[in-house]
Amino acid sequence: MDQESIRSCQKSGWLERRGEAQLQFFAKWSVTDYDRSYNYGRKRRRLMDTPPRISEAEWQVMEVVWEHHPIPAGGVVSRLAESKQWSPQTIKTLLARLVKKGALSFTQEGKRYWYSPQVSRSRCIQAESQSFMARVFRGKSSPLLAHFVKEAELSAEEISELKALLERKEKNS
Repeated sequence: MDQESIRSCQKSGWLERRGEAQLQFFAKWSVTDYDRSYNYGRKRRRLMDTPPRISEAEWQVMEVVWEHHPIPAGGVVSRLAESKQWSPQTIKTLLARLVKKGALSFTQEGKRYWYSPQVSRSRCIQAESQSFMARVFRGKSSPLLAHFVKEAELSAEEISELKALLERKEKNS
């Protein structure tokens, strides 16, 4: 625990009420292990292998935060309340859930809460894609690609992009 935190505990009377032993207990949770932003005591998600599972509604909140981070809660609410017709409380609940899952962190400045992503969009897309492929196509990429190519309406430009991707993949294999 840093000296500023210890002085704050002494000034507030926390140390006298709780005692030195409890201060030492909390001191082991150093700033190097946990972010200074509040995240409900969870270790930072970047230390974990996989990003958290995110619901469809949570994904929409994450899109706003990825696009505009750091963003205050009011900014997220104003961007989603009108387009999704969600109440501000619903959006704040989703923000709290994402913080609890470790997908977001926040810092408090006065009465404002500023949110930042703790996992990248690309990492979440990768995890969701792998999960979908494992559940629906038994982990096989070939049936997945075949299904999307058959079912999607593709322009000539998109078809040539897909061909180029497959050719590059074949060369690198």
